[in-house]
Amino acid sequence: MEIFNNITIVSSEILQEFEKLSSSVVSDAMDILNLEHGGCLPHTIRPLHNYTKTLVGPITTVYAPEGTSLPVHLAMATHVQNRVLVIATDNYKSCAFLGDIQAHLAALNGCKGIVLDGFVRDKDGSQGLDLPIYCTGTYPKRPGKADLGGINIPITIGNIEIQSGDILIADTDGIVIIPQAYASTILETAKKKDASDAERLKRVKEFNYNFASNIHDFTSILTKDVAEYIKKHM
Repeated sequence: MEIFNNITIVSSEILQEFEKLSSSVVSDAMDILNLEHGGCLPHTIRPLHNYTKTLVGPITTVYAPEGTSLPVHLAMATHVQNRVLVIATDNYKSCAFLGDIQAHLAALNGCKGIVLDGFVRDKDGSQGLDLPIYCTGTYPKRPGKADLGGINIPITIGNIEIQSGDILIADTDGIVIIPQAYASTILETAKKKDASDAERLKRVKEFNYNFASNIHDFTSILTKDVAEYIKKHM
């Protein structure tokens, strides 16, 4: 097993600003910037319970292949304080990788959240914990403890490459990985997009639909690309 102790520090101000945004607007910002690294994790990774608060935090990566949870246990003890634990299991489907005891341990040890492309168990036992968990589902079978995988090594979930120190944002829409090297640029672009969306929503709410007689009347409240299409082709 490979274990690296490189704990990358992420600005608390940047994290607080991302907490004001949604995963969708952050994803839009990354599309606008044409970034290849980072992006949306698979839609199959969903919240285990209903969480009202957006999860934002710097990532500690864990690789837990072939049904082993040994690196997960070790990471929970030593690498979770004020971090989001992101666990790549290669979408393993024959066991759960953590239960309510591990969830309590992580929460009490300062973990901000857990995300994995695999199953968990003891769902009811983690209800009410201040620890958002995002996973692909539940399964009662326990994992193995083979000496495999690693902590703070590059991982891949879906087609998204993830490094320790990247930032994660998760909410009811899904999960987005923000490359640390571009965090400031993504943040500024996302804030502008969020402001633009808020202004457009205001126009949509205030639009006089009773006086719109054809598609051209709607161009002021449609997205720019759709409005341009209408003006050129309709």
